[in-house]
Amino acid sequence: MDCKHRTPHYETSGYPVISPGDISPGRLDLSTAHRFVGEVDFSDLAGANRRPRRGDIVYSRNASVGISAYVDTEDPFTMGQDVCRITSASQDQLFLNYVLNSVALAELNSLQVGSTFSRVNIATLLELSIPCPPPAEQKEIARKMDAVSAWGSQIDQKLNRQLELLAERRQALITAAVTGQFDVSTASGRNVTDGV
Repeated sequence: MDCKHRTPHYETSGYPVISPGDISPGRLDLSTAHRFVGEVDFSDLAGANRRPRRGDIVYSRNASVGISAYVDTEDPFTMGQDVCRITSASQDQLFLNYVLNSVALAELNSLQVGSTFSRVNIATLLELSIPCPPPAEQKEIARKMDAVSAWGSQIDQKLNRQLELLAERRQALITAAVTGQFDVSTASGRNVTDGV
């Protein structure tokens, strides 16, 4: 289901409006939304089956084209322009989200419209070749992908912490050299972080 093609009156607070830039692979994070609408615009934009619900997928059709996020919240929000809602009664949505963010990308890249602005039409999305193993297998694959994603997130966090520590040590070394606590001329041939 495509978004409603109109620009609403944005508010400083209210119902979040998810734009293409707010979508990243994985689960939807409503805290990334930077636009909001009031009750009247929300009712209009989220009407006629356009309101995403838990278990649906929101999909970016423009700019960051080909990125989907799994809706894992009951909090009300609506879709901005160039975002669509994907839902299925018979297929595992979390599995589909992983497929859209991985194996479907190569096919999608060859089907994009325009050379300077990436865009995919709803008709093109409906033509994507999506693997459909039995539902039980889809759930198992999605469960394993969740575990791999969680592991990757942990590694990212550890790597970021190490980078922060390295930056702190670098700054401490610079400070020690500038204040004379560390003699740079005698540092050759030894571990320059000793004593820092």
